[in-house]
Amino acid sequence: MKTNDLVAFTYWAKINKVNGSKLSVTDVDTDENFEVKGQPLIDSAFSADDHNNTEKVTQTQIADRLVKSFNRPLTVNFTKKDGASRSLRGRLLSSEPLLGRSYVQDLDTDDNGTRLVDHRTISRLVVEDVEYVVK
Repeated sequence: MKTNDLVAFTYWAKINKVNGSKLSVTDVDTDENFEVKGQPLIDSAFSADDHNNTEKVTQTQIADRLVKSFNRPLTVNFTKKDGASRSLRGRLLSSEPLLGRSYVQDLDTDDNGTRLVDHRTISRLVVEDVEYVVK
C-alpha cells in the first residue's frame, strides 16, 4: 500500500470490554483479539443490537430491508419451519427475491453456521441503528 491508495477496513467482532473510547474485541472470523481505539471510529461502527429508532413496517418492507442489508450486522426474529420463534444475530450472505428466503450466517454459534430465514415469517429486524417491527 502507498499514500493516496483507497482502502476499506471491515472487521466483524464481538465486544469483550468497553473502556471509554477503547473497545477490546474478538474477531468473529479469526477468533483473534484486538482493540479499537478512538471515539470517531467507534461511533461509525454498526451494531446488531443497538438502535435509536423503531419503525412499524409491513411484511414486504421488512423483507426488503433485510435483502438490502449486505455487509451489516443484524438481528432478525422469525418463525422457524417447526413453528418455533428464533432470534438470530449475524450477517446476510445471500437472498432470494422479495418474500422468498435469505441465507444468514449465525455469528452466535460455535460453527457460525448458515441459517435459512423465510421472509414471510420475519417479525423484527435490527440493522443500521433502526429496529423494524411488523405492524
